[in-house]
Amino acid sequence: MELTQTTIVAKPLPFADFVLPESKQGQNFLNLSFPTTRNEYWKYTRLGKLKTAKLKISQTSNITVETINNIVAIDRYQLVVFENGFLRNDLSDLTGIEENNTLSNKLSNEYFTALSDASFTSGINLKVKANTVLTKPLLLVNSSSDPESISNINHNITTQQGSEAMVCMLDLAAAEGSGFLNSVTRINAESSSNLEIVNLQVLGKATAIQNIYVDVAEDASFKHFGFSLIGQLTRNNINVNLNKTGAYAELNGVYVPSGSQHIDNHTYIDHIAPNCNSSELYRGILSNTATGVFNGKVMVRQAAQKTNAFQANNNILLSDKATMNSKPELEIYADDVKCSHGSTTGQMDKDALFYLQARGIKKTAAVKLLVTAFADDVVSRVSDEHLAELINAMIEKQISEN
Repeated sequence: MELTQTTIVAKPLPFADFVLPESKQGQNFLNLSFPTTRNEYWKYTRLGKLKTAKLKISQTSNITVETINNIVAIDRYQLVVFENGFLRNDLSDLTGIEENNTLSNKLSNEYFTALSDASFTSGINLKVKANTVLTKPLLLVNSSSDPESISNINHNITTQQGSEAMVCMLDLAAAEGSGFLNSVTRINAESSSNLEIVNLQVLGKATAIQNIYVDVAEDASFKHFGFSLIGQLTRNNINVNLNKTGAYAELNGVYVPSGSQHIDNHTYIDHIAPNCNSSELYRGILSNTATGVFNGKVMVRQAAQKTNAFQANNNILLSDKATMNSKPELEIYADDVKCSHGSTTGQMDKDALFYLQARGIKKTAAVKLLVTAFADDVVSRVSDEHLAELINAMIEKQISEN
């Protein structure tokens, strides 16, 4: 989709030097205010540097298949690559996939979703046909290679009745600097389908904000794994509606900020129908002066009897200067439910560390062993064993370097 400046919304973006095409989506965006920490939803994430940035639309093409394979060398079904918000046809296999070039009919009140809806340059429409089982993951790359670029990407994924698929989403920054990757993914898991999303974020010094919206139908299963390994400022918003009886959602994450990096995970699971289950497990490993945020809310509607919902957020601080803000929430209006949530944040287990050192293991190696085991409780849930091994190796490397 080309951005036209022949008919435009008059007000420019606060942080970019292009203006929006005239549309109801553009007008909707202009009615929204740039988020600040006065907004509870953004209380712990400051966006001042983004607001003062001057970004642009860029069609720079620097990403190669070798660059991608150096990070995610997996046996895959297909590869689809977007660079700076534009489809790389030369690197992509679009068999059975359409490029998304149609504005969404939905008008969001979330600032960055509304921005992407109004100005996205590309994305995919993926439909996994009914009763089809994809035995290998589809690798979907959202990349930034221009440090002054803004990338607005909009994906739609549907798993039709009885189908099964895994999508590995790689968010990648391949340039030094503060480019901005803004993505929206809308997912529809139809009845009795199974979809697993594994999201790897290797974002250098870039800023990334992603919004994922999921509708889960009767007896369908949706699993999401978020691994935020590198990124100056990363915000992940995942919103799941369990719409029909028997729907299941599982949200998992590991985040490993270091230096002055900031990683914020916000999740919202809405139990709308009865007899639905959800599970969340997020683990953070923070070092140096890094900051982390976890805000997970589970809503149980009055009609959602026989709900089972579990939520846990556990964090290890490897530095006295690292900071974690954790806020698990439950809002329950049904009577017959089993729900639990909890959060822990603390230093490395000194007894366990002493035990390993007493057996001749050096302190740095002992720390790596304990932290890797801590993360593996999440990583081991990834169904593709080779991908899980690769992620574990990436986490080990990140810990070793800090």
